[in-house]
Amino acid sequence: MPGIVSRALTPLCGFNRQIISEKWITESTREHAKSERREGYGYLWWTGNQLFGKQTIEGYWAAGNGGNYIFMCPVLDLVAVFTGGNYNSILEIQPLGMLINYIIPAMMLPISPRQITKLDPEILDSCVGEYQLQSGHIRISVFKKGDHLFCRILGKTSQMYPEADDYFFVSDEVFGDWTFKVVRNDKNEVISATGYAAFQIMPFKKIK
Repeated sequence: MPGIVSRALTPLCGFNRQIISEKWITESTREHAKSERREGYGYLWWTGNQLFGKQTIEGYWAAGNGGNYIFMCPVLDLVAVFTGGNYNSILEIQPLGMLINYIIPAMMLPISPRQITKLDPEILDSCVGEYQLQSGHIRISVFKKGDHLFCRILGKTSQMYPEADDYFFVSDEVFGDWTFKVVRNDKNEVISATGYAAFQIMPFKKIK
């Protein structure tokens, strides 16, 4: 019997043999639904976009508890596999941070350095407050310490570096570097914000 099983499996072990159709790959990695964090969802595959400078990179991935990922980025011809044991922990997102901060930039043309600017205290003060994900329970607390802004999300505190009046860069080793953009009303009051992080686009409303 072992010999029979071995011979039966031999054709499947060779290289250059396509076992899944291109049509199914396209269909399963296409967005069929959207999560509260604006990630797309296909057939067991998540889809999303990430900003790298002024360039948007699209990817799709399978994710398991603990930080287990199969990540694919067709435009870069990239497949990355991560295994992890950070079960039910914020650290399970860290593989995406590694992709965003190190792996994907190494495969792209050099990106122009970020231009950090200094903002008036009044502008910083207007951004301080509590932000609630519009369709979920995630919150971001933005607070001021000295002449700098900081944000706290999912138990992590990071400094916010202004690139423009309403556009902040956040350096993070877990989520990966991300962007926080605030929106103002006619009275110049901050009423909402969008976080571009970990291949997600997260719309927040300011609640305090």
